[in-house]
Amino acid sequence: MTIEAIQASYRASRNAINGVDSALADELAAIKSRTLRERRRPTPAEKARRKEVWGAQDALAEQRVELDLQTLRVLDDDLETKQLLADLDSVTKELEDDLAGLKKVSGYAATVANVFDELAKTAGLIAKFAA
Repeated sequence: MTIEAIQASYRASRNAINGVDSALADELAAIKSRTLRERRRPTPAEKARRKEVWGAQDALAEQRVELDLQTLRVLDDDLETKQLLADLDSVTKELEDDLAGLKKVSGYAATVANVFDELAKTAGLIAKFAA
């Protein structure tokens, strides 16, 4: 299974969960709107339904977490993902080698700068004696 297929499956499942959650939120909003419009407290049936909806929303939240975990497991086991991680490790190693080389060059540059500084001081001393 490719990463794109895994992502497409994840998005489809996540969209389905979000659609149900949205419908539940709309139902809660309708109950609230109705009670406000009618200037009354919720009926026992409306209170019971709100509790059911809240329970369903909690279950959906758990399903989201489970979907996320399952998707991560599939991605972790996916060969393409493993190859991508191996490629990233290779690039990281190359960058570490480049950095080590740059540190050496930087060290050489500092040494050369010190040598030139000493040469300048020596040239200054020679100029004083020559004068």
